[in-house]
Amino acid sequence: MESAINPTSTPADPTVSGRQQFHPEPSDLLSGDSRKIQPALALKSPWVGFTWNLASVPAFSESGESGCVIRRATTEEAAQVLQVMKLSLSMDSDWNGSLAMAEEHLKSSVERLFAGNEPLCLVVPKGNRIIAASLLDPEPGALNIVSGPLVLMEYRNRGIGSLLLHSSFTALRGYGLETARGITRRNSGVARHVYSKFGGVWEPAVFESPEERLKESKS
Repeated sequence: MESAINPTSTPADPTVSGRQQFHPEPSDLLSGDSRKIQPALALKSPWVGFTWNLASVPAFSESGESGCVIRRATTEEAAQVLQVMKLSLSMDSDWNGSLAMAEEHLKSSVERLFAGNEPLCLVVPKGNRIIAASLLDPEPGALNIVSGPLVLMEYRNRGIGSLLLHSSFTALRGYGLETARGITRRNSGVARHVYSKFGGVWEPAVFESPEERLKESKS
């Protein structure tokens, strides 16, 4: 399976060794592509990359009002999954400056990961609709948290995002992965409230859109 995502992140300060727990500053997660960059550029980037050791992800006790069921999406639900993801982002003001890039990334990722075999995409159904989704890539070396726990606005603040992310780690561990990676906005609520909750360590990163990747591949 070809990995369309090849992230590289750079320490925020070359004089500081090791990674740090991330405590920046609401939106849901978007993971995307990053490229090799200079430390100075990384410091200016609005994106931050996270890495989790799946063996040491803390246990998660469901709380709040979630009471939800999580299942895998079917290939026939690709369009519905994409619609939920795009709607989740469009209602979140934190993504105003990056919405077009985010939607393009989600569209290409759904097309790639829903093609052929059953996709590794977890969804939360409610009645006959999907209210949350997390698209994953179990390929070693890829950005495994492709979309992150994207939850429709009216269902947020119920613990659904945290439960979905924890379930995503469990699913990736089931594919034999020891670590998982993802990227989100530096000052997003998910970075501050969700990722740090599960022991994610961070480094500044740069998100590269599909258009930029295509342009580089032709150069």
